[in-house]
Amino acid sequence: MQLTETTTHVLLAAVTEMESATFRAGQVARRLIAEHPHLTVRSASAGMYATVYHDGEHSGQPRLELRATGVGGVHAWAKALGADTDSSTKDAGGHVYESATLTADLDGVRIEVSGSRVLDADEAAAWRAAGDQGEDKDGDR
Repeated sequence: MQLTETTTHVLLAAVTEMESATFRAGQVARRLIAEHPHLTVRSASAGMYATVYHDGEHSGQPRLELRATGVGGVHAWAKALGADTDSSTKDAGGHVYESATLTADLDGVRIEVSGSRVLDADEAAAWRAAGDQGEDKDGDR
């Protein structure tokens, strides 16, 4: 079976878009390392999508997902990237944990940073005693 010219064009364009998005993600990761060597990451993953239509329209979105060292690590990344964080505190029954996330765009690459921590017994007791288990409008406590 031979591929049509349109099929060949669309598939090659998709590969080109994926390669470009992957290259951009790598460049941004290297830039983050160079500009913010003091910031910590416990784990990282990279992802992307590329869409190409038969009419030539295309898009690609590379993404870096970073797992920071705790909530403090997310706040440090937020300061470095000039981004806002969303925070929440939840009771998981046996423990209470706080989590924070941020999403930023750097040179066309979506950066997602997350981190969490378990509250110690005194912090958890105080949080439970406060009785306000809801989040305020911007997600911060």
